[in-house]
Parts: sequence; structure tokens; C-alpha cells
Amino acid sequence: MVSTYKEVWPDTAVHPGEHIQDFFDDDAVIPVRDIADRSGLSERDVRGLIDGEVPVTPEMAEGLSRALNTTASFWLNLQNHHDEVVQRLEENKRFNIEPYRDFTLPTSGISPI
Repeated sequence: MVSTYKEVWPDTAVHPGEHIQDFFDDDAVIPVRDIADRSGLSERDVRGLIDGEVPVTPEMAEGLSRALNTTASFWLNLQNHHDEVVQRLEENKRFNIEPYRDFTLPTSGISPI
């Protein structure tokens, strides 16, 4: 017996700056100046991060961890994940691989993870 499973790859990369909104009420305006003041980052860097224009550096991660009560590794992991997804999407484009594809597994004692 053979079963078909769908392997799902992200088809968009979420920039770490998009997660900053998660720390505030959905309708709240992100207080860029407050984040900059508490993090020691410039308002330009904070705005660039929120807009997805600059990557999270180790220094930014430290500042964001202070300003938003997280860890620096949280922000660096988000950036690493973003970079991996972007790289995978670029490779998939180069090889014409769709973000979603079916594949089959024999069901003789093998279960999907």
C-alpha cells in the first residue's frame, strides 16, 4: 500500500521585523522611538528592521532583547530562519521546484513524522 503526502515548504519568507508588531496590541502603532531608546538602536535601524529592509545583526538582537524583553538568540534565530527560507526559495526557482509537492511513502510499517 502506498500513501501520498503533501510536503509543504514556505512560499514566503517572514522577515524578523514583522514579529515586532506581535509585542503590541494589533491596532497599536509601533512605538519606534521608544524601541530605539530602550534598545540603544537608531530610529532608522528600528524602522528599517520593521520594514524588512535590514537584517538583524548581533548588536540589533541584543538591543531588541533589552527593549522587548526577549533573548538575543530569539531574534538571531528568526533571522537565520528567514535567510534559510529565502535561500530555499531562490534554489527552488532556479530548479523550477514548486513550494508544494506530493510525494509517496510506502505504508508498510513506516509512518510520517
